[in-house]
Amino acid sequence: FHLPCRDRNMMGLQAELLGASALGVRNILTLTGDSPALGDHPNATGVFDVDSRGLAKMAANLNAGKDYYDRALDSATDFFIGAVANPAMDDVEREVAKVCAKIESGVDFFQTQPVYSMEQVERFEAEVQRQMPGCTTPFLYGIMPVKSVKQAQYLNHNVPGVHVPDEMIAVLERDGAAGGMEYLLRFVQELERHASGIHIFPMRDYALAKRIIEVL
Repeated sequence: FHLPCRDRNMMGLQAELLGASALGVRNILTLTGDSPALGDHPNATGVFDVDSRGLAKMAANLNAGKDYYDRALDSATDFFIGAVANPAMDDVEREVAKVCAKIESGVDFFQTQPVYSMEQVERFEAEVQRQMPGCTTPFLYGIMPVKSVKQAQYLNHNVPGVHVPDEMIAVLERDGAAGGMEYLLRFVQELERHASGIHIFPMRDYALAKRIIEVL
């Protein structure tokens, strides 16, 4: 259950969480959410009473049988609380500091933006261990197919925390979408031996997503 902080105030977010719990939802992903200015309703107003850390704290409190302000409730929820991370950010130290703060707020697992090399993953995980030695929080690494050099360059220039390496771009230049997919499948097999799990971005191409699942 993806729950952003943009569209509801604090009471609304708590109500959404309690309703989700009543319906049997256990796995949640806490998100700050994008500014409405970036979407197709640019005049809408974002709420942002809390950010993703505040939402994680809210869910953790509900798990402890309390509301956001530590007032006792009649019963507790049982959420497995997720958040997002960007392993390929240039300032990996700052990104990992955010990850550690989210863990301290109650986050149990992370889904990441797409990664395209073990170098990105290993650099990120080394920094996690440096800042939080012995951390065992699971990371589900993002996998998103890239079909062309143009798409790769767009991601590199316009999406913070996503970087398609030169090696993959060279494969796309030489072999096109098919070569890019083979590159990605080899990377997924290597990553699967190392990571807690994979988070697939299908980008509406479910046949490609199916190929990734079959490799796993």
